[in-house]
Amino acid sequence: MRRKLLFLTLIGAVAAGFVLLLTANKPIFATPQAVYPSSGDQVLAGTVRITLFAPLSDAQGKELLLTVDGRLFRQLIADEGLGTLARQEQAWSRQEQAWSRQELLIVTHDHWKLQTNNLERAEFRAVNGDLLLTLSGEQFRQLIRYRDGGTQVLTAPAEVAKKLTAVPVGDSANLATGDRVSAAYLQESGTITLIQMLIESERVYMERPAYRLASLNGEVVRGGNSGGAVLFEGRLVGNIWTTTFDRTVQVASGESSMQPTTNSLAAKLPEQLGS
Repeated sequence: MRRKLLFLTLIGAVAAGFVLLLTANKPIFATPQAVYPSSGDQVLAGTVRITLFAPLSDAQGKELLLTVDGRLFRQLIADEGLGTLARQEQAWSRQEQAWSRQELLIVTHDHWKLQTNNLERAEFRAVNGDLLLTLSGEQFRQLIRYRDGGTQVLTAPAEVAKKLTAVPVGDSANLATGDRVSAAYLQESGTITLIQMLIESERVYMERPAYRLASLNGEVVRGGNSGGAVLFEGRLVGNIWTTTFDRTVQVASGESSMQPTTNSLAAKLPEQLGS
């Protein structure tokens, strides 16, 4: 699930924290590291916090400005989620008769509501909140390599990749109902940890293959957790998609309420990225 926030920036002035650092969009290639991350800290070192910013606008696309004490402010809305720096195993190239190097990629979710032509900028941050890179909306769009409604894959900018630890890509064919997986989880406090989840079943959601997961310790997937890595034996096999809700209907009044559960859905890693 994603989380939306609203920010204000003063018209005619550059507000601290809203300075754009326009960095060239460069794909990065790297020889896979010899040692795979195994501990929770190492796996989380591959997690990236992604925030998209766009101006708040009306139905016609016109920006909605706010007047405060006679000064005009732009209203920026933010969309938050998680991603993972990932890499595949080395692949044998028949043409070159050698082991080929693989691109480093960022795997995230594919339901960003602000990923439109109005997208103003994107920020990439480490787990601890340190800013890694700021890109314009157009630069962010140029990173997109693949999307299918459940998963989105970005070329990893060098400025981000060099400060994170890449997580190896796994093979979802090795998973079965009843297996335990780990998931990158954004706590309400803002801290990101790994939680343990159980694969209850496999299903199709919005025409995409997905896992139905159950938290083993009662965690509820909340806004901002979308795109968080789902890991099996330290390898990336999917990303958190959405939580599931129980709907209660009052018979007398007909009113209904939705209550989040400890179950969630994770999009399976696309076969194109499978080992």
